[in-house]
Amino acid sequence: MVDEAWPLLGRSDPLERVASAWRDARHGGALLVGDPGVGKTRLAAEVARRCAGASTQWIGATGSARSIPFGAAAHLLPDEASGDRTAVLRRTVSRLVSDARGKRLLLMVDDAHWLDDASAPWCTC
Repeated sequence: MVDEAWPLLGRSDPLERVASAWRDARHGGALLVGDPGVGKTRLAAEVARRCAGASTQWIGATGSARSIPFGAAAHLLPDEASGDRTAVLRRTVSRLVSDARGKRLLLMVDDAHWLDDASAPWCTC
């Protein structure tokens, strides 16, 4: 997804803030915000790399998948994805937590502004 071969320079402050939030289980998440092309995806990949021991799952939102309910998260959905949005999200999160086998779940959402309405709650779970 991201070329991690390039060094990450000049990002120690935001990287440490996100890592600190990760270590403090009271925090439910972090949001990386910035103009297009400033390296948010690369920073997120570094965060995921540094969260050793996490069960990491990625959702990559795109404009083309925006018209499909749960389009960006389709690869994470259970085989039976019927019911209302809340029920589908709960079953999916339950399965992801179960699959993590005791590890903390790290859910990375790239380009969240492209999420469809059904998938958008991933950013508030």
